[in-house]
Amino acid sequence: MSESALRRIIASQKEEIERRLRQPYIERDVTIPMRDYPIIKVIIGPRRCGKSTLATHLLQSLGHYGYVNFDDDRRLLQVEDSQEIVDAINDVYGSPRYLLLDEIQNFPNWELFANRLHRSGYHLVITGSNSNLLAGELATHLTGRHLPIVLFPFSFAEMLKNSSDTLSEPEKATALKHYLERGGYPESVLQGTASDGLYFQQTYLFAPADGGFYLQSLWNSVIYKDVVQRHRIRSSNAMNSIAAQLINNVAAEYSLKKLAKSAPCSEPTALKYIGYLEEAFLLFSLQRFSYKTRERMTSNQKIYCIDNGFITACGDRFMPEAGKLAENAVAIALHRRAREDACKVYFWRGERQWEVDFVVSQNEAVTHLIQVCWDMSDSTTADREVRSLINASQELNCDRLIILTGNPDAQTQEFTWRGTTREIQTIPLWRWLEQQDPLEADQQL
Repeated sequence: MSESALRRIIASQKEEIERRLRQPYIERDVTIPMRDYPIIKVIIGPRRCGKSTLATHLLQSLGHYGYVNFDDDRRLLQVEDSQEIVDAINDVYGSPRYLLLDEIQNFPNWELFANRLHRSGYHLVITGSNSNLLAGELATHLTGRHLPIVLFPFSFAEMLKNSSDTLSEPEKATALKHYLERGGYPESVLQGTASDGLYFQQTYLFAPADGGFYLQSLWNSVIYKDVVQRHRIRSSNAMNSIAAQLINNVAAEYSLKKLAKSAPCSEPTALKYIGYLEEAFLLFSLQRFSYKTRERMTSNQKIYCIDNGFITACGDRFMPEAGKLAENAVAIALHRRAREDACKVYFWRGERQWEVDFVVSQNEAVTHLIQVCWDMSDSTTADREVRSLINASQELNCDRLIILTGNPDAQTQEFTWRGTTREIQTIPLWRWLEQQDPLEADQQL
Protein backbone atom coordinates (compact mmCIF):
# COMPACT_ATOMS: atom_id res chain seq x y z
CA MET A 1 0.00 0.00 0.00
CA SER A 2 1.29 3.47 -0.86
CA GLU A 3 2.03 6.01 1.87
CA SER A 4 -0.67 8.34 0.54
CA ALA A 5 -3.31 5.57 0.60
CA LEU A 6 -2.38 4.69 4.17
CA ARG A 7 -2.63 8.34 5.23
CA ARG A 8 -6.05 8.60 3.59
CA ILE A 9 -7.29 5.61 5.62
CA ILE A 10 -5.99 7.09 8.88
CA ALA A 11 -7.45 10.51 7.99
CA SER A 12 -10.83 8.96 7.21
CA GLN A 13 -10.81 7.16 10.56
CA LYS A 14 -9.88 10.45 12.24
CA GLU A 15 -13.02 12.06 10.80
CA GLU A 16 -15.09 9.15 12.09
CA ILE A 17 -13.72 9.40 15.60
CA GLU A 18 -14.26 13.17 15.65
CA ARG A 19 -17.92 12.63 14.71
CA ARG A 20 -18.21 10.12 17.53
CA LEU A 21 -16.77 12.58 20.03
CA ARG A 22 -19.40 15.16 19.07
CA GLN A 23 -22.16 12.78 20.10
CA PRO A 24 -23.48 12.74 23.69
CA TYR A 25 -21.49 10.44 25.94
CA ILE A 26 -22.93 8.31 28.72
CA GLU A 27 -20.53 7.49 31.54
CA ARG A 28 -19.94 3.82 32.22
CA ASP A 29 -19.52 2.23 35.63
CA VAL A 30 -15.90 1.36 34.95
CA THR A 31 -13.02 2.26 37.22
CA ILE A 32 -9.80 3.05 35.37
CA PRO A 33 -6.96 3.30 37.89
CA MET A 34 -3.77 5.07 36.87
CA ARG A 35 -5.57 6.93 34.08
CA ASP A 36 -2.53 9.05 33.22
CA TYR A 37 0.15 6.50 34.12
CA PRO A 38 2.09 5.14 31.09
CA ILE A 39 0.89 1.58 31.43
CA ILE A 40 -0.99 -0.04 28.55
CA LYS A 41 -4.74 0.02 29.09
CA VAL A 42 -6.32 -3.05 27.47
CA ILE A 43 -10.10 -2.74 27.12
CA ILE A 44 -11.75 -6.02 26.19
CA GLY A 45 -15.39 -6.95 25.77
CA PRO A 46 -18.06 -7.86 23.22
CA ARG A 47 -18.22 -6.15 19.87
CA ARG A 48 -20.33 -2.98 19.81
CA CYS A 49 -20.57 -2.71 23.60
CA GLY A 50 -18.88 0.71 23.71
CA LYS A 51 -15.15 -0.06 24.09
CA SER A 52 -14.01 2.47 21.49
CA THR A 53 -16.24 5.18 22.91
CA LEU A 54 -14.90 4.58 26.42
CA ALA A 55 -11.33 4.62 25.10
CA THR A 56 -11.70 7.82 23.09
CA HIS A 57 -13.18 9.72 26.02
CA LEU A 58 -10.44 8.38 28.29
CA LEU A 59 -7.77 9.64 25.89
CA GLN A 60 -9.55 12.91 25.27
CA SER A 61 -9.29 13.62 28.98
CA LEU A 62 -5.54 12.94 28.89
CA GLY A 63 -4.50 14.98 25.87
CA HIS A 64 -3.57 14.83 22.20
CA TYR A 65 -3.82 11.32 20.74
CA GLY A 66 -3.88 9.30 17.53
CA TYR A 67 -6.28 6.56 16.46
CA VAL A 68 -6.27 3.55 14.16
CA ASN A 69 -9.03 0.97 13.77
CA PHE A 70 -7.84 -2.44 12.57
CA ASP A 71 -11.40 -3.64 12.05
CA ASP A 72 -12.42 -0.82 9.72
CA ASP A 73 -10.29 -1.40 6.62
CA ARG A 74 -8.76 -4.77 5.83
CA ARG A 75 -6.02 -3.09 3.79
CA LEU A 76 -4.39 -2.15 7.10
CA LEU A 77 -3.91 -5.84 7.86
CA GLN A 78 -1.79 -6.22 4.73
CA VAL A 79 0.80 -3.65 5.85
CA GLU A 80 4.02 -5.60 6.37
CA ASP A 81 6.03 -2.90 8.12
CA SER A 82 4.10 -1.59 11.14
CA GLN A 83 6.32 1.51 11.22
CA GLU A 84 4.45 2.69 8.11
CA ILE A 85 1.26 2.81 10.19
CA VAL A 86 3.04 4.81 12.90
CA ASP A 87 4.39 7.23 10.28
CA ALA A 88 0.89 7.74 8.86
CA ILE A 89 -0.52 8.40 12.34
CA ASN A 90 2.22 10.95 13.00
CA ASP A 91 1.48 12.70 9.69
CA VAL A 92 -2.27 12.87 10.26
CA TYR A 93 -2.28 13.60 14.00
CA GLY A 94 0.94 15.55 14.43
CA SER A 95 3.13 13.03 16.29
CA PRO A 96 0.87 12.22 19.27
CA ARG A 97 2.23 10.38 22.30
CA TYR A 98 -1.09 8.74 23.14
CA LEU A 99 -2.40 6.06 20.76
CA LEU A 100 -5.68 4.15 20.58
CA LEU A 101 -5.31 0.86 18.70
CA ASP A 102 -8.86 -0.36 18.10
CA GLU A 103 -9.64 -4.10 17.63
CA ILE A 104 -5.92 -4.77 17.53
CA GLN A 105 -6.29 -8.55 17.59
CA ASN A 106 -6.89 -8.44 13.82
CA PHE A 107 -3.38 -7.13 13.07
CA PRO A 108 -0.71 -9.82 12.48
CA ASN A 109 1.86 -10.02 15.31
CA TRP A 110 0.03 -7.23 17.10
CA GLU A 111 1.56 -8.04 20.48
CA LEU A 112 5.05 -7.35 19.14
CA PHE A 113 3.78 -4.13 17.56
CA ALA A 114 2.24 -2.97 20.84
CA ASN A 115 5.35 -3.89 22.79
CA ARG A 116 7.59 -1.91 20.44
CA LEU A 117 5.35 1.17 20.66
CA HIS A 118 5.27 0.95 24.44
CA ARG A 119 9.05 0.67 24.67
CA SER A 120 9.32 3.67 22.33
CA GLY A 121 7.47 5.82 24.85
CA TYR A 122 3.93 5.80 23.47
CA HIS A 123 1.01 5.72 25.91
CA LEU A 124 -1.27 2.99 24.55
CA VAL A 125 -4.92 2.14 24.90
CA ILE A 126 -5.82 -1.12 23.17
CA THR A 127 -9.29 -2.55 22.55
CA GLY A 128 -10.20 -6.07 21.51
CA SER A 129 -13.23 -8.32 21.16
CA ASN A 130 -11.54 -11.53 22.19
CA SER A 131 -11.50 -12.69 25.81
CA ASN A 132 -8.09 -14.31 25.32
CA LEU A 133 -6.51 -11.02 24.26
CA LEU A 134 -4.46 -10.94 27.47
CA ALA A 135 -3.23 -14.50 27.17
CA GLY A 136 -0.26 -15.92 25.33
CA GLU A 137 2.13 -13.53 23.63
CA LEU A 138 0.75 -10.30 25.15
CA ALA A 139 1.17 -11.66 28.67
CA THR A 140 4.66 -12.82 27.73
CA HIS A 141 5.81 -9.55 26.18
CA LEU A 142 4.01 -7.11 28.49
CA THR A 143 4.16 -8.77 31.90
CA GLY A 144 3.41 -6.14 34.53
CA ARG A 145 2.99 -3.41 31.92
CA HIS A 146 -0.68 -3.70 31.00
CA LEU A 147 -3.89 -2.98 32.85
CA PRO A 148 -6.94 -5.07 31.84
CA ILE A 149 -10.35 -3.37 31.74
CA VAL A 150 -13.46 -5.45 30.96
CA LEU A 151 -16.50 -3.74 29.45
CA PHE A 152 -19.90 -5.37 28.93
CA PRO A 153 -23.12 -4.01 27.39
CA PHE A 154 -25.03 -1.59 29.63
CA SER A 155 -26.01 -3.03 32.99
CA PHE A 156 -29.43 -2.30 34.46
CA ALA A 157 -27.74 -0.05 37.03
CA GLU A 158 -26.16 2.00 34.22
CA MET A 159 -29.52 2.23 32.49
CA LEU A 160 -31.19 3.62 35.59
CA LYS A 161 -28.32 5.98 36.41
CA ASN A 162 -28.67 7.59 32.99
CA SER A 163 -32.43 7.92 33.11
CA SER A 164 -33.59 11.41 32.23
CA ASP A 165 -36.25 11.15 34.95
CA THR A 166 -36.33 9.88 38.50
CA LEU A 167 -38.24 6.63 38.26
CA SER A 168 -40.57 5.34 40.93
CA GLU A 169 -40.24 1.77 42.16
CA PRO A 170 -43.10 0.51 39.92
CA GLU A 171 -41.46 2.27 36.96
CA LYS A 172 -38.12 0.61 37.77
CA ALA A 173 -39.89 -2.76 37.86
CA THR A 174 -41.38 -2.02 34.43
CA ALA A 175 -37.99 -0.88 33.12
CA LEU A 176 -36.51 -4.17 34.31
CA LYS A 177 -38.99 -6.13 32.18
CA HIS A 178 -37.84 -4.19 29.12
CA TYR A 179 -34.21 -4.77 30.06
CA LEU A 180 -34.74 -8.50 30.53
CA GLU A 181 -36.25 -8.77 27.05
CA ARG A 182 -34.05 -6.35 25.10
CA GLY A 183 -30.72 -6.32 26.88
CA GLY A 184 -28.14 -3.56 27.15
CA TYR A 185 -26.37 -3.12 23.81
CA PRO A 186 -25.90 0.63 23.20
CA GLU A 187 -27.45 0.63 19.73
CA SER A 188 -30.52 -1.12 21.10
CA VAL A 189 -30.80 1.05 24.21
CA LEU A 190 -29.91 4.54 23.08
CA GLN A 191 -31.85 4.95 19.85
CA GLY A 192 -35.46 5.05 18.82
CA THR A 193 -38.30 6.58 20.81
CA ALA A 194 -40.04 5.42 23.93
CA SER A 195 -43.67 4.49 23.62
CA ASP A 196 -44.17 3.46 27.23
CA GLY A 197 -43.27 6.66 29.08
CA LEU A 198 -39.90 5.38 30.30
CA TYR A 199 -37.24 7.74 28.99
CA PHE A 200 -33.53 7.42 29.44
CA GLN A 201 -30.89 10.00 28.59
CA GLN A 202 -31.14 10.57 24.80
CA THR A 203 -33.82 7.93 24.08
CA TYR A 204 -34.85 4.61 25.48
CA LEU A 205 -35.28 1.62 23.23
CA PHE A 206 -35.80 0.57 19.64
CA ALA A 207 -39.14 -0.84 18.71
CA PRO A 208 -38.73 -4.60 19.37
CA ALA A 209 -38.61 -5.49 15.66
CA ASP A 210 -35.82 -2.99 14.91
CA GLY A 211 -33.78 -3.93 17.95
CA GLY A 212 -34.21 -7.61 17.18
CA PHE A 213 -32.99 -7.17 13.61
CA TYR A 214 -29.92 -5.27 14.80
CA LEU A 215 -29.03 -7.95 17.38
CA GLN A 216 -29.57 -10.77 14.89
CA SER A 217 -27.16 -9.05 12.50
CA LEU A 218 -24.63 -8.50 15.29
CA TRP A 219 -24.86 -12.13 16.44
CA ASN A 220 -24.27 -13.42 12.90
CA SER A 221 -21.46 -10.92 12.30
CA VAL A 222 -19.60 -11.91 15.46
CA ILE A 223 -19.90 -15.61 14.68
CA TYR A 224 -18.56 -15.03 11.17
CA LYS A 225 -15.79 -12.53 11.96
CA ASP A 226 -14.60 -13.64 15.38
CA VAL A 227 -15.26 -17.36 15.15
CA VAL A 228 -15.51 -18.78 11.62
CA GLN A 229 -13.11 -16.37 9.93
CA ARG A 230 -10.68 -15.92 12.83
CA HIS A 231 -10.32 -19.66 13.46
CA ARG A 232 -10.53 -20.63 9.78
CA ILE A 233 -13.46 -22.99 10.19
CA ARG A 234 -14.01 -24.54 6.77
CA SER A 235 -17.58 -25.73 7.34
CA SER A 236 -19.64 -23.53 9.62
CA ASN A 237 -22.72 -25.78 9.81
CA ALA A 238 -21.66 -27.55 13.00
CA MET A 239 -20.61 -24.27 14.60
CA ASN A 240 -23.93 -22.61 13.76
CA SER A 241 -25.83 -25.64 15.03
CA ILE A 242 -24.03 -25.57 18.40
CA ALA A 243 -24.52 -21.80 18.74
CA ALA A 244 -28.25 -22.18 17.99
CA GLN A 245 -28.69 -25.00 20.48
CA LEU A 246 -26.95 -23.07 23.24
CA ILE A 247 -28.81 -19.78 22.70
CA ASN A 248 -32.09 -21.71 22.80
CA ASN A 249 -31.19 -23.41 26.09
CA VAL A 250 -29.84 -20.53 28.15
CA ALA A 251 -29.78 -21.14 31.93
CA ALA A 252 -29.77 -24.91 31.38
CA GLU A 253 -27.10 -27.58 31.66
CA TYR A 254 -25.65 -28.85 28.41
CA SER A 255 -24.19 -32.23 27.58
CA LEU A 256 -21.14 -32.14 25.35
CA LYS A 257 -22.02 -35.60 24.04
CA LYS A 258 -25.54 -34.55 22.99
CA LEU A 259 -24.35 -31.29 21.44
CA ALA A 260 -21.74 -33.10 19.39
CA LYS A 261 -24.21 -35.74 18.24
CA SER A 262 -26.81 -33.24 17.05
CA ALA A 263 -24.30 -30.87 15.36
CA PRO A 264 -22.91 -33.35 14.15
CA CYS A 265 -19.23 -33.28 15.08
CA SER A 266 -16.82 -34.91 17.49
CA GLU A 267 -16.90 -34.04 21.19
CA PRO A 268 -13.45 -32.37 21.07
CA THR A 269 -14.66 -30.24 18.16
CA ALA A 270 -17.86 -29.29 20.02
CA LEU A 271 -15.80 -28.31 23.07
CA LYS A 272 -13.49 -26.23 20.86
CA TYR A 273 -16.45 -24.46 19.24
CA ILE A 274 -17.97 -23.60 22.63
CA GLY A 275 -14.60 -22.12 23.58
CA TYR A 276 -14.62 -19.98 20.45
CA LEU A 277 -18.12 -18.66 21.24
CA GLU A 278 -16.96 -17.79 24.75
CA GLU A 279 -13.79 -16.10 23.45
CA ALA A 280 -15.99 -13.93 21.23
CA PHE A 281 -18.03 -12.79 24.27
CA LEU A 282 -21.30 -14.31 23.03
CA LEU A 283 -21.78 -17.01 25.67
CA PHE A 284 -20.21 -18.14 28.92
CA SER A 285 -20.41 -21.33 30.98
CA LEU A 286 -20.65 -22.01 34.69
CA GLN A 287 -19.18 -25.10 36.27
CA ARG A 288 -21.02 -27.21 38.81
CA PHE A 289 -19.62 -26.46 42.26
CA SER A 290 -17.41 -29.06 43.85
CA TYR A 291 -14.44 -28.92 46.16
CA LYS A 292 -12.82 -31.49 43.83
CA THR A 293 -11.29 -30.01 40.68
CA ARG A 294 -11.88 -33.16 38.63
CA GLU A 295 -15.60 -33.16 39.42
CA ARG A 296 -15.89 -29.51 38.41
CA MET A 297 -14.14 -30.21 35.12
CA THR A 298 -16.06 -33.37 34.17
CA SER A 299 -19.61 -32.44 35.23
CA ASN A 300 -22.09 -30.84 32.83
CA GLN A 301 -21.95 -27.06 32.75
CA LYS A 302 -24.67 -24.42 32.43
CA ILE A 303 -24.74 -21.96 29.54
CA TYR A 304 -25.57 -18.24 29.67
CA CYS A 305 -25.57 -15.42 27.13
CA ILE A 306 -23.63 -12.15 27.44
CA ASP A 307 -26.76 -10.08 26.72
CA ASN A 308 -30.46 -10.84 27.15
CA GLY A 309 -31.30 -9.15 23.85
CA PHE A 310 -29.57 -11.97 21.96
CA ILE A 311 -31.82 -14.54 23.65
CA THR A 312 -35.05 -12.93 22.47
CA ALA A 313 -33.70 -11.82 19.07
CA CYS A 314 -31.77 -14.93 18.03
CA GLY A 315 -33.55 -17.79 19.78
CA ASP A 316 -36.26 -19.89 18.15
CA ARG A 317 -38.82 -19.28 20.88
CA PHE A 318 -41.26 -16.40 20.42
CA MET A 319 -40.55 -15.16 23.95
CA PRO A 320 -38.42 -17.07 26.46
CA GLU A 321 -39.69 -17.65 29.99
CA ALA A 322 -39.38 -14.65 32.29
CA GLY A 323 -37.57 -16.83 34.83
CA LYS A 324 -34.88 -17.81 32.31
CA LEU A 325 -34.36 -14.19 31.27
CA ALA A 326 -34.13 -13.13 34.91
CA GLU A 327 -31.61 -15.87 35.69
CA ASN A 328 -29.49 -14.88 32.70
CA ALA A 329 -29.46 -11.23 33.83
CA VAL A 330 -28.21 -12.31 37.26
CA ALA A 331 -25.59 -14.53 35.63
CA ILE A 332 -24.31 -11.56 33.61
CA ALA A 333 -24.04 -9.37 36.71
CA LEU A 334 -22.09 -12.08 38.55
CA HIS A 335 -19.95 -12.87 35.50
CA ARG A 336 -18.98 -9.19 35.30
CA ARG A 337 -17.76 -9.32 38.91
CA ALA A 338 -15.93 -12.59 38.23
CA ARG A 339 -14.13 -11.04 35.24
CA GLU A 340 -12.96 -8.30 37.60
CA ASP A 341 -11.45 -11.04 39.81
CA ALA A 342 -13.89 -10.12 42.58
CA CYS A 343 -15.28 -13.65 42.94
CA LYS A 344 -15.81 -17.05 41.37
CA VAL A 345 -19.28 -18.22 40.33
CA TYR A 346 -20.71 -21.74 40.05
CA PHE A 347 -24.04 -23.52 40.27
CA TRP A 348 -24.82 -26.28 42.77
CA ARG A 349 -26.63 -29.58 42.42
CA GLY A 350 -26.97 -31.89 45.39
CA GLU A 351 -27.32 -35.65 45.58
CA ARG A 352 -31.11 -35.40 45.28
CA GLN A 353 -30.71 -33.20 42.20
CA TRP A 354 -31.86 -30.13 44.12
CA GLU A 355 -30.29 -27.07 42.57
CA VAL A 356 -29.08 -23.63 43.60
CA ASP A 357 -28.66 -21.28 40.65
CA PHE A 358 -25.52 -19.48 41.82
CA VAL A 359 -22.77 -20.27 44.29
CA VAL A 360 -20.40 -17.34 44.83
CA SER A 361 -17.00 -17.91 46.40
CA GLN A 362 -14.37 -15.42 47.46
CA ASN A 363 -10.95 -16.34 48.84
CA GLU A 364 -11.80 -20.04 48.61
CA ALA A 365 -14.88 -19.69 50.85
CA VAL A 366 -18.51 -19.83 49.72
CA THR A 367 -20.01 -16.40 50.50
CA HIS A 368 -23.43 -16.33 48.73
CA LEU A 369 -26.07 -18.82 47.69
CA ILE A 370 -28.49 -17.21 45.23
CA GLN A 371 -31.74 -18.49 43.77
CA VAL A 372 -33.65 -16.71 40.99
CA CYS A 373 -37.40 -17.24 41.15
CA TRP A 374 -39.45 -14.77 39.14
CA ASP A 375 -42.78 -15.72 40.73
CA MET A 376 -42.82 -16.73 44.40
CA SER A 377 -46.59 -16.77 44.70
CA ASP A 378 -46.84 -20.52 44.11
CA SER A 379 -46.18 -22.31 47.40
CA THR A 380 -44.78 -25.43 45.74
CA THR A 381 -42.23 -23.37 43.83
CA ALA A 382 -41.31 -21.35 46.92
CA ASP A 383 -40.83 -24.51 48.99
CA ARG A 384 -38.53 -25.98 46.34
CA GLU A 385 -36.33 -22.87 46.29
CA VAL A 386 -36.14 -22.73 50.07
CA ARG A 387 -35.28 -26.38 50.65
CA SER A 388 -32.52 -26.23 48.00
CA LEU A 389 -30.99 -23.17 49.66
CA ILE A 390 -31.09 -24.69 53.13
CA ASN A 391 -29.69 -27.99 51.91
CA ALA A 392 -26.83 -26.23 50.08
CA SER A 393 -26.26 -24.01 53.11
CA GLN A 394 -25.66 -27.06 55.25
CA GLU A 395 -23.32 -28.70 52.74
CA LEU A 396 -21.33 -25.58 51.82
CA ASN A 397 -21.34 -23.85 55.22
CA CYS A 398 -22.81 -20.60 53.92
CA ASP A 399 -25.41 -18.43 55.66
CA ARG A 400 -25.95 -15.62 53.10
CA LEU A 401 -28.99 -17.03 51.36
CA ILE A 402 -30.82 -14.90 48.79
CA ILE A 403 -33.85 -15.32 46.55
CA LEU A 404 -34.15 -12.79 43.71
CA THR A 405 -37.68 -12.40 42.46
CA GLY A 406 -40.04 -10.38 40.33
CA ASN A 407 -42.29 -9.90 43.36
CA PRO A 408 -42.29 -6.30 44.65
CA ASP A 409 -41.57 -6.83 48.36
CA ALA A 410 -38.17 -7.28 50.00
CA GLN A 411 -38.09 -9.18 53.25
CA THR A 412 -35.93 -11.39 55.42
CA GLN A 413 -37.56 -14.45 56.93
CA GLU A 414 -36.58 -17.54 58.83
CA PHE A 415 -37.39 -20.80 57.07
CA THR A 416 -37.16 -24.30 58.49
CA TRP A 417 -36.61 -27.48 56.53
CA ARG A 418 -36.28 -30.83 58.30
CA GLY A 419 -35.33 -29.23 61.57
CA THR A 420 -32.78 -26.82 60.08
CA THR A 421 -33.61 -23.11 60.26
CA ARG A 422 -31.99 -20.49 58.07
CA GLU A 423 -32.55 -16.79 57.45
CA ILE A 424 -33.31 -16.14 53.78
CA GLN A 425 -33.49 -12.70 52.21
CA THR A 426 -35.97 -12.16 49.38
CA ILE A 427 -35.00 -9.20 47.17
CA PRO A 428 -36.84 -7.76 44.14
CA LEU A 429 -34.60 -8.36 41.16
CA TRP A 430 -34.72 -4.73 39.97
CA ARG A 431 -33.44 -3.59 43.38
CA TRP A 432 -30.58 -6.09 43.36
CA LEU A 433 -29.55 -5.24 39.78
CA GLU A 434 -29.61 -1.48 40.33
CA GLN A 435 -26.70 -1.76 42.78
CA GLN A 436 -23.30 -1.04 41.28
CA ASP A 437 -21.97 -4.01 43.26
CA PRO A 438 -24.88 -6.44 43.54
CA LEU A 439 -22.87 -8.81 45.72
CA GLU A 440 -23.17 -6.27 48.50
CA ALA A 441 -26.84 -5.54 47.78
CA ASP A 442 -28.15 -7.82 50.51
CA GLN A 443 -26.18 -5.81 53.07
CA GLN A 444 -27.39 -2.47 51.76
CA LEU A 445 -31.09 -3.27 51.37
